[in-house]
Amino acid sequence: DPPRPPVQTFNGGTFGFKLDSDLTQGVQSLAENKNVTLYTTLLSAFEILMHRYCNQEEILVGSPLHGRINQEFHHLVGYFVNPVALRSSIGDDPSFSDYLDRTNQAVIGALENQNYPFSLLVDRLKLKRDPSRSPIFQVSFAMERIPGFDEQGIAVFLIGQGGHQFKAEDMNIESIDLNLRRAQFEITLVVEEAGG
Repeated sequence: DPPRPPVQTFNGGTFGFKLDSDLTQGVQSLAENKNVTLYTTLLSAFEILMHRYCNQEEILVGSPLHGRINQEFHHLVGYFVNPVALRSSIGDDPSFSDYLDRTNQAVIGALENQNYPFSLLVDRLKLKRDPSRSPIFQVSFAMERIPGFDEQGIAVFLIGQGGHQFKAEDMNIESIDLNLRRAQFEITLVVEEAGG
């Protein structure tokens, strides 16, 4: 764990992996049994992993929200994404079930307040800006879902993983590995469900 450079460099890399179908089904069953989304279940697991690796009782994980909650924005072209910061605490050693409930409440609260611009939050908190890191959070979690294309797993294409084939109208498309070397945050986990 080397020290951060004085100015954030955005140097990075990617590592792709797949969860097997049994584990995926187990996670989906857990989400259904707890009446939470797959996003919330995977976010909870990721946050616990971050707590254990960082050895910190509280962490903040950022997550981008699509920013199109008003019907009139659904067909507009443009960048509406607004990140939200999700605080998690594990100091009282909760069970995973209890932690999942907490995360669900945090996600519901974030969704209720997703229109509050992140840049305004940074300004209002009057945080001392540090050029070596992103403000508020340095870890990000995203779950990609593309309406109308989820069954083909098109989000694999969007996260830069190669070798995935899908159809768009009468075209056959195959993704290529982009070998991305840029990183906005110290760790970003992007999840996409495709093919079980």
